[in-house]
Amino acid sequence: MLTVNSQAYWLYLQAYFESLEGFNLSKIGESVTVRLSKDNILDQQAIKKFATFKDDVLNQLQGVIRHHG
Repeated sequence: MLTVNSQAYWLYLQAYFESLEGFNLSKIGESVTVRLSKDNILDQQAIKKFATFKDDVLNQLQGVIRHHG
């Protein structure tokens, strides 16, 4: 449960993993550690970014999808 002083953060996982050189999801174990930027606060601006990411993916359905975070 979030309190008044709580802060939520977000991470675009596909873009994050795509940016890691040599990362192969099929070669990891049960879990993986990711690093969150303290600048990635979940707010109205972030929600707008999510809409842009979604539009970018939908526009690429005919080709290779690149996840640029």
